[in-house]
Amino acid sequence: MGYDYQQQLEFNFEGQFLGFVGPAHKSDYLPKYLRVRVLSEEMQIKLPKALRLAGGLNLQPGERILVTGRGKFNRYARELKLKAAQIVPLPNSLPDNLPDNLPNSLPDNLLNSLVDDPSDSLGATLTNGCEILNGLVAAAPVNSAKSKIKVLVCQKSGCLKKGGRGLCEALQQALCQRNLDQHVTIKPTGCLKCCSSAPNLVMMPGNRRYKEVRPKTLGQIADSIAQSLGMS
Repeated sequence: MGYDYQQQLEFNFEGQFLGFVGPAHKSDYLPKYLRVRVLSEEMQIKLPKALRLAGGLNLQPGERILVTGRGKFNRYARELKLKAAQIVPLPNSLPDNLPDNLPNSLPDNLLNSLVDDPSDSLGATLTNGCEILNGLVAAAPVNSAKSKIKVLVCQKSGCLKKGGRGLCEALQQALCQRNLDQHVTIKPTGCLKCCSSAPNLVMMPGNRRYKEVRPKTLGQIADSIAQSLGMS
């Protein structure tokens, strides 16, 4: 059974509408994302096509809104993707000013607030801005933002069928045994263009490739990483 590194969650944000992002295509006049400020955070939430076509997105910058929906948190890549299901305008007064430059990515502070929960909950609910209730599954440690090495792990179906399932988790265990987990970021990725020799890993920087990786070789790979870090 493969390791599921993506955690499903539900969110319920009350914040300040900052604007729309889009369209998704030049020929499409409909917005694709919603920008919202929640407490001190600014974030981008995807709009489903049904909501874009609903015609009820008549919002003015500065309006208070309630946004509910679902999202996915990638514990290894530390990426959070949110998708709205409902947007409800709230009574409010417009602020005097809005920031000139709004970010296109999700805030780091919000990602840092996604902490491990020993309760092994199957889901998570985000409320009151960035507070986490029943946090994410503690199946993978959060890697340090100061990681020196990044390991790309192919997650294409071909690699998974040839032994790639559970490779992220097994490599993480090998790194933890050598106290390297705080110095290495494991990032599941798309095709690494070596399908004939799957499963594959690529160590960055240096673009060093490991082909036909098996659990018994992960220790050697971890030792090689330690040597690259000068920790062997």
